[in-house]
Amino acid sequence: MCGIFGTLNLNQNSIDESKFLSSLKFLKHRGPNFISAKRLKSTIMFGHTRLSIIDLSEQSNQPFCIDNGDLTIVFNGEIYNYLELRLELENLGVVFTTHGDTEVLLQCYKIFGVDCLNKFNGMWSFVIYDKSKDLLFCSRDRFGVKPFVYYYKDNEFIFSSECKAILAYKDGLNEPNYTQIANYIRNTLGAQTTETWFKDIHRLLGGHYMIVDKSGLKIFQYYEYPTTKSNLSFEDACTQFREIFTDAVKIRMRSDVPVGTTLSSGVDSSAIVSVLRTFYKDSHQTFTAYFDNNKANGAYYKNLLEIKEEVIVKKLEEDLKLDAQYIKIDDIDYIKDLKEIIYHLESGHGSPAIFPVDKLFKCAQGKVKVILEGQGSDELLGGYINSNIIDILINNLLKFRFKSLYTNIVNFRKHYKLTYAAKMYVRQSFPLFLLKIYYKNNIYSQLLSGPLKNQELINNSTRKIPNNYKSLKKKLFKAHSDGLVDLLHYGDILSMKYGIEGRQPFMDYRLVDFVFTLPEDFLVFNGEGKMLLKESLKDVVPDYVFENKLKFGFTTPIEQIFKFGNILEYLQKKSFEKLFDKDKLQQLIYEHNEGIDHSRLLFRVLSTMLWFDIYVNKDSESFNTKLTE
Repeated sequence: MCGIFGTLNLNQNSIDESKFLSSLKFLKHRGPNFISAKRLKSTIMFGHTRLSIIDLSEQSNQPFCIDNGDLTIVFNGEIYNYLELRLELENLGVVFTTHGDTEVLLQCYKIFGVDCLNKFNGMWSFVIYDKSKDLLFCSRDRFGVKPFVYYYKDNEFIFSSECKAILAYKDGLNEPNYTQIANYIRNTLGAQTTETWFKDIHRLLGGHYMIVDKSGLKIFQYYEYPTTKSNLSFEDACTQFREIFTDAVKIRMRSDVPVGTTLSSGVDSSAIVSVLRTFYKDSHQTFTAYFDNNKANGAYYKNLLEIKEEVIVKKLEEDLKLDAQYIKIDDIDYIKDLKEIIYHLESGHGSPAIFPVDKLFKCAQGKVKVILEGQGSDELLGGYINSNIIDILINNLLKFRFKSLYTNIVNFRKHYKLTYAAKMYVRQSFPLFLLKIYYKNNIYSQLLSGPLKNQELINNSTRKIPNNYKSLKKKLFKAHSDGLVDLLHYGDILSMKYGIEGRQPFMDYRLVDFVFTLPEDFLVFNGEGKMLLKESLKDVVPDYVFENKLKFGFTTPIEQIFKFGNILEYLQKKSFEKLFDKDKLQQLIYEHNEGIDHSRLLFRVLSTMLWFDIYVNKDSESFNTKLTE
């Protein structure tokens, strides 16, 4: 929902209103229903583009203020428990003028101050101007579902939902952050850090808030993952998980516009629609993207398997009486489509899944304005079984649970390769100093050139792991607080590209807090992940969903694309010889065409080249075109 943009100039310099308005238009795709800007004082201006989801009336347009302008907000996101909070505030004497969540949020800040953040169940990035204190209160939701980027230098503060509005407003900020880019190419570093691909544009992390006033800028952390341990039995944990998850789905159905769901053959989205159908009986659209002749990666699985997303989905469509939409991915123009995606992402991304996800949201445009997604389940519930099984086996061994150890090994090896899981465990366990040695002496150091070469290796982890988190719990924490943030980033950007709001029931903070208190063997056992989810919903989700023991993810066949003429030509453009070693790149292309799969690395190289063309070289077909639209 929406795009936010604003500036505060502590040098008391006047704000260029015309340039502000033209820059705000770069966020129009995030809020196609209404666009508005307001000067709050000579040195502060707020802008907002609205995607109307709750309370479609003009009274909920933003910038929104109460108490004759004493408090003004621009807000991107949803507070799902706004009805409960509204009732609580009304009992305290608050009188409301709208029926939306924006006014509830602002009134919560007025009554509870910074502590209001702990009351919200939702996703958000917002900025409140508090006139009485003459400060900006900025916040991002606990897990970083909604984006918040900013520039702060020489007493000038500019914030936005996306970098492109800041780039348009202030000249010269397109200088590359070579450290961030080099780490993306080496180890797919993404949007989980405070840095963007632009040197002077930064990111507020999830679970943090920021105060900006005459004394400067201060950042505080307000959310911590739980460190307490639950004594619940597995049966009681299943009951409580089901209650929380069901309510998480229910409150995410609150909307004054049509809501749909992404749907694959996997457990997560199937669980969402199955629970949804226990209380919501109206017509409900689902969206499934699939490829023909898509093979699962033979490195992971015991046997090479063909993935047929649409087969199980068609069963679900019939059994749950869904209005299923199928999107066959067969019309990708890789250079053109990836260039458009990179423009919106404002960086590269490590997963080629951005292609089918983009096509899915494009199909949903005009049919629904809200989509429920299964993002966040794997990182919370141990779904990446290849990454997690070795931790479970070690835990079994240390606790002398030899029967469980045997059962896990036997069941895991029915479908997956234990040798590959062991390799993943070793690689993920490397301390930073060993990773530095590894990257210094491998293909990446030879490929990178010029300003990308010899850049410092960045640790992907942005949060300190709690001391009492061990083995699997430690790995899940890192996955949830780091890698997941990057996935949430592309989900937000690609959905908002088409004016659609994504909602994630598995990101409900009550669910996250609850699961992180549970023993790790509630999540992974018998060689399977997500066992808490499966046992909790076994009488709700059709049997054939859980009978499929394989975890595919959003598999995207990209191995063949680097044989296409136009892509090979682009990879060998002379303008990129300062960034990549020409001979080494040629060798990679040759080896790939001879059967050595370098598709993931070449995909990151291609993405980087496209980003430089759009944002640094500013070719006429990309950023400059958008600037004049």
